Amino acid sequence: MKILVLTCGTGEGHNSAAMAVHYAALRAGLDSTVKSILDFTKSPFNSVFQKCYNGIIKKAPYVFSAAYKAGEFYSSTKLVSPVYMANKGARGKIHEYVTENGFDAVICSHLFAMESLTALKRKYNPSYRCYGVFTDYTCVPFSVDTSLDAYFLPSELLADEYVSKGFIREDLYGSGIPVDEKFNNHIPKDEARKMLGFPEGKRVILVMSGGIGSGKLLELSEEIAMQTGECYVAYVLVGKNDELKNKLAEKYGEDGKIRAVGFTKQVNVFMNASDVLITKPGGLTSTETAVAGIPMIGLLSYAANEEKNLAFFEKTGMAVRASDARDAVAKAALICENKQIQKDMVAAQYRTINPHAADDIVKTVVDTFKCGVGIQKGKEASAE
Repeated sequence: MKILVLTCGTGEGHNSAAMAVHYAALRAGLDSTVKSILDFTKSPFNSVFQKCYNGIIKKAPYVFSAAYKAGEFYSSTKLVSPVYMANKGARGKIHEYVTENGFDAVICSHLFAMESLTALKRKYNPSYRCYGVFTDYTCVPFSVDTSLDAYFLPSELLADEYVSKGFIREDLYGSGIPVDEKFNNHIPKDEARKMLGFPEGKRVILVMSGGIGSGKLLELSEEIAMQTGECYVAYVLVGKNDELKNKLAEKYGEDGKIRAVGFTKQVNVFMNASDVLITKPGGLTSTETAVAGIPMIGLLSYAANEEKNLAFFEKTGMAVRASDARDAVAKAALICENKQIQKDMVAAQYRTINPHAADDIVKTVVDTFKCGVGIQKGKEASAE
């Protein structure tokens, strides 16, 4: 069986989810390929769009929040959205690529790709199956535009919300968000600290803010430096934000209480080595945290889907909310000192989150393909 996994160049979370599905497919002995939806538009607008999106998230997150709220309102009107119309144009090239290469199924980890595949299905009525993977703990705006063979939700607990927005219950699978299997490889804390060269006898606060280094990292670093004693050290993962990494290194040095870390593929090891994590609650990062089993404090960098993610984690006991940077550091210190809080939060994570979501998604795709489940299911096209 051949699978095409479609992602998009806006945010590392969608790409990480796509890669998790890709590697799960390879483990299952399938032929799998990963492509970005932007590869099929072949427009100079692509690179501009990616830079603008990442720039907004880093420097003007309130703009994204406002756009998200506008999207929620537009979705409530039930009109065909401009997002669908914008992504409709890629359908021909995607269909050509899929058919020429003999793919049996396409799995999307980004809404843009789901929109393109919906337009594709309405025009070509393909024999191959099309699936969507949602990576936020809510039904995001414009997702109701789509009509795929099946969808994978972050949790079965969200199924009613999706049904209330117009999805068909039988099309929904509460698999969980797919994450790299390394996050489920729990390295003992002492061993992880030795691997990373952490100083001995310290309480470790990990600070993250996504692959593009957005959020309130400077403010958090200042609060950690002021509020915590000499027995604390903080590792601040700035992702690909080299400017921020240099600012932190210049202010705090390379081996002081605040230590900036650039883009790393050892995020799981940093999680295993730390006592608590402060992070913006993106869907992918929050899920990786729960799979790794580390107490989490959510600090919003913008509202929108982050707010919904944090609300879900807070309600299920998997994380606590911080009102601002000062509150986040105070709560981090409390969690570091209280083993029972740590134990209860990690237990809630293990109870709620499926660490094998990627493998389960691939298994479901294979099973539904063999059984012919999902053919011609979903909402009818409302417009071309």
